[in-house]
Amino acid sequence: DDNRAVVRKPSAASLATLSVSPNPAADRVLISVRNNNGLRLGQSDVQIFSADGQLIRTETVADGNTFALDIATLPVGVYRVRIVSGTGAFAGDFVKQ
Repeated sequence: DDNRAVVRKPSAASLATLSVSPNPAADRVLISVRNNNGLRLGQSDVQIFSADGQLIRTETVADGNTFALDIATLPVGVYRVRIVSGTGAFAGDFVKQ
């Protein structure tokens, strides 16, 4: 019997909530990442993936905690947005109408 306990430090992603609104949307979504530990994301890379996992677009934003994302040119469908910064990576889904 191995009775050792495994203790894991929470990752940055587990300490954050990502919201996308409105969802679904036609032209623009507002992305907001709230860190429970108060860390600011700062400059971040934003990646948009199609439902089948293909990377559609990448852009850089000055403030990864709150920004607007123009989705007007995307075809109707389901997408995943991923924000990557020095403090971690955060992801959420949205629907383009």
